[in-house]
Amino acid sequence: MTLKVMIEKLAFSLSLFLMVAWTVPGSYKYYRQPDKKGQKLSHVVVEVNGQKKIIEAFDVLTVLRGDDFKLVEAILYDRLQIPEQVNLVGYANPRAKAGEDRGQLVNTKELFAEKWAVDDDKKVFAVAVSTHSGSSGLLHGVVYIKLEMPSLYFVDVLVNHKMRVMRPGEVFILNAKDKIKINEIRTNIENSKDVGFQVVKVDNSYEKERHLRKAESFEVQFKRNGLLFAKIPMLVEGL
Repeated sequence: MTLKVMIEKLAFSLSLFLMVAWTVPGSYKYYRQPDKKGQKLSHVVVEVNGQKKIIEAFDVLTVLRGDDFKLVEAILYDRLQIPEQVNLVGYANPRAKAGEDRGQLVNTKELFAEKWAVDDDKKVFAVAVSTHSGSSGLLHGVVYIKLEMPSLYFVDVLVNHKMRVMRPGEVFILNAKDKIKINEIRTNIENSKDVGFQVVKVDNSYEKERHLRKAESFEVQFKRNGLLFAKIPMLVEGL
């Protein structure tokens, strides 16, 4: 046996160990594992906001809620073999048949069924690639999708032609006569043009400070594709 063959056998054995060691959801725990390298999952091709990405077997891809996400295809080491099902476990796609999510746009704004999450924080979900054969199933492999909420870092605001910064968790104070302009919204979202905001009047926020300043309470709410992901409290004096 050559050194190359020994290394390949060792790598394949290790991959089988990892497949068992990683958390596999639900009934997939009872599926058979591949006994040939050609049956093993190589990678999954996905599309995130129109850009194709590759997730290697057992790797994790972070997706932000509100992203346009699609499972394109699953590739086995033997490319002539086409897996029967590619299932984003925990997501009920109303337009797809049970257990098959390829080609369907996934609504990442909605919460998935948390009971199918494979982590304690209920954020990581498995994409199971399988084929049914007779009474048993063959699990070629899995990849993982981690769903995170978008994060607001800060907002640059021009107030009376002077730069100020709004930050989550801090109360932003204005006078009713101030002239303001949002200059930049900094988030972890790749395309900030997807982010919108609105100012909403709220009651009983920061009650003590509101009365001391004789101010009215508002919130600056930040949304992405209709998903509310951040709020900054704002007091306006002189109304």
